Amino acid sequence: MDVIRRHGIREIAEFDEVMEKADLLVNDCGSAAYEFSVTGKPVILMNAPWFDLRKEWGIRFWSYSDIGVNVNAPEELHGAILDTLARDPNRLRRERAVGDLFPYFGQSVKKTVEVITDFLENTKPPKSVRVEKQAKPTPSAPAAPQPARNPKIQTVDVRKGNEQGVLYMAFGAKALKELQFSLASLRATRSTLPVSVVTNTPEAVGDELRPHLDNVIVWNGQNPFDVEKQKNFQFRAGKVKPFFYKVTPYDETLYVDCDVEFIACPDDSFGFLKNWDFVIAQERLSLAQLYNARGARWYHDIAERDYTIEQFGARNGDFPFWNSGVVWWKKCKQVKELFDLWYEEWLVFEGWDEQKALMRAGNRSSARIFVLSEIWNYPHREDRREKYFEVARLILHEYGTGVARSDAEEGQP
Repeated sequence: MDVIRRHGIREIAEFDEVMEKADLLVNDCGSAAYEFSVTGKPVILMNAPWFDLRKEWGIRFWSYSDIGVNVNAPEELHGAILDTLARDPNRLRRERAVGDLFPYFGQSVKKTVEVITDFLENTKPPKSVRVEKQAKPTPSAPAAPQPARNPKIQTVDVRKGNEQGVLYMAFGAKALKELQFSLASLRATRSTLPVSVVTNTPEAVGDELRPHLDNVIVWNGQNPFDVEKQKNFQFRAGKVKPFFYKVTPYDETLYVDCDVEFIACPDDSFGFLKNWDFVIAQERLSLAQLYNARGARWYHDIAERDYTIEQFGARNGDFPFWNSGVVWWKKCKQVKELFDLWYEEWLVFEGWDEQKALMRAGNRSSARIFVLSEIWNYPHREDRREKYFEVARLILHEYGTGVARSDAEEGQP
């Protein structure tokens, strides 16, 4: 503290005064950074050498660690302060975190009173308590409707020809169910793009779906299910997705996983392919931030993660992790090479996740690759749908939840 005083830095005892007067907050691992974020002013997060990027412990580690520039060494702090004050590069991510973490900001007391009142009015007392007279409970308001998972698919005038189209992959009943929901959301945007699906069970494509599909492509490649692997992780997309260049009937393809919901018409998005050969969106986390969690519906091979970082020639993996659930490409020799390299790279680890292999293939490929921000392939959470509709540009994606994923027993014919 003597050093601070010698430099004329004033001590402030109350955090309220910090929030009012500070232009920027530098914080390590306390909750102050998130409280300060509600002011709209920027923060910087300092990571100690012993912070483990491979383990997910919660908000600060690492789900919402992108609210400010991350500083990993003392010599980085000065530059981070100047850059943050000049352009605040993490503003949008910080606003997203504030919306997620403080959903009742400014209304917390009111919400607390509502919850307690509802509990007292609608909860029956224990049998040991004698109640002489009880007021008739007030009927609660009906819950807000959630989107139906089997909605009717609107009929549109689908464009003819194979110039552009949407491609899905559906292996198993769960994927086909999600396909109906996704296709209904696509047609609700009035998209006229033709749609094809790759499946191993064409007979399971029901009468409600089939009239809305341009092609039902029967998968005759290798079996993507590995019964030796643990439950929920037996499907190996790396045995299928790298072959979509050969499978697609379209000159320009938008591939989407079955667990996506379209919130805008994708027809104009093919404009990306005027200047690029292959277009993909990143995930929220960087490659270095990928982690595993007990009971999670996803899995990352940490050895493959580190190998991928090494192949990019980077000191760390602080660059975007690609999500192969939403991808545009056009037919050309460079993209054919990219898909061939994708499978070659997947064979190095033969893992559940095929996306690190795609990144390494892209690093070796001559294709012109454009990486979009996450707002083009946005994570879908039912409890915050309204907020995500405001941020997402095209798609809400249930990646990492397993809603469309089957194991060998359910997914094979």
